[in-house]
Amino acid sequence: MKLDFTGKIILITGGTGGIGKKLVNDFLKLNGKVICTTTSINKYKNKKNLTFENLDLNNEISTNNFLGKIKKLKKIDVLINNAGINKISPINRIELNDWKRIQNVNVMGPLLITKEVSNIMMAKKAQM
Repeated sequence: MKLDFTGKIILITGGTGGIGKKLVNDFLKLNGKVICTTTSINKYKNKKNLTFENLDLNNEISTNNFLGKIKKLKKIDVLINNAGINKISPINRIELNDWKRIQNVNVMGPLLITKEVSNIMMAKKAQM
């Protein structure tokens, strides 16, 4: 089976390390146009079919700015909520600030992004 994502827009959060980087490269090889989020935007330059967007899910301003950018898009075909963090620690030693950071990145952020992207996907489907 030959996969081809020509003309498709793929949004991948946390796309600069580990699994995310591999996903970005794989979708680029399949001719997709990839939007990749990172907290270290200054380290990367946009290139053909790849756009980097700053997103820090522990920063409300950064998150709201990114959600505003999503709202302006007319099309997103694939969403991969890949960004994630963890703090390995016994439960009685987990600091509340660490827990809040984990929840922001692993739960609240994906929820907010998925809500916006689903609006775009449903609007696109309604036009078909």
